[in-house]
Amino acid sequence: MSGGRIVRDSAASTLGVLLQGGARFVVSVMVGRIAGPAALALLNGSLSLATVASLLWPTSAGQAASIILAREEAAGRAHRVPAVQRHLTRRAAIVVGAALPVVAVVAALSLRAGWVTAAWVAALTVAFSAYNVTRGMQFGRGRVLQAAFWEGVSALTTLGLLAAVLIADLPGLYLLPLTLGYAVYAVGGWPRGATAGAGLPEPLRKELDLYVVWGVLGTFASPGLLHLSMVIAVATE
Repeated sequence: MSGGRIVRDSAASTLGVLLQGGARFVVSVMVGRIAGPAALALLNGSLSLATVASLLWPTSAGQAASIILAREEAAGRAHRVPAVQRHLTRRAAIVVGAALPVVAVVAALSLRAGWVTAAWVAALTVAFSAYNVTRGMQFGRGRVLQAAFWEGVSALTTLGLLAAVLIADLPGLYLLPLTLGYAVYAVGGWPRGATAGAGLPEPLRKELDLYVVWGVLGTFASPGLLHLSMVIAVATE
């Protein structure tokens, strides 16, 4: 990879992070200013709960994709890329599917949210998890500019829907903008174009699973506890 491309990709990656983080920040600020501290606490608690659920597998699966996919392509084993993508996606889908009932119950009881809001928290968990996996695959396949483009589309979607929800005064839909924003990225940014490819060798399968497991332990022990403390703080208010 040339030095110019490294600089370009680094700038694009930074821009994508700023756009997505900026959209999330604006959502928090606007909800807090317009709906008040209680609504902001519920929003932040919901975001933290969705983040914790994502840290249980999808976030680390995205990190694994960003490294393993790049390694396989660089080593001339691009035929394994589709199998790696399928494996990581299926594992993430299984974990998220199993966690959703727990997420909904915790949201309804600990955050004192209604069941409709709890369902939105579950939807946000799915969208945010899919976003993390898709983003990791984009980076792993060297599609950094495309990833940055969809970060921008996702951020614009989030802000546009936020404006619509606030203008229409629909407090029950404060999670809608972020949920659909992440979903837009996951659907639009999914790395297409890979052929069926070969099956996944057992050593590589084990490597992927072990990488993700260690990633889960590492991330949950640091940022995971921070987000969990936010959920606990909202629950004990």
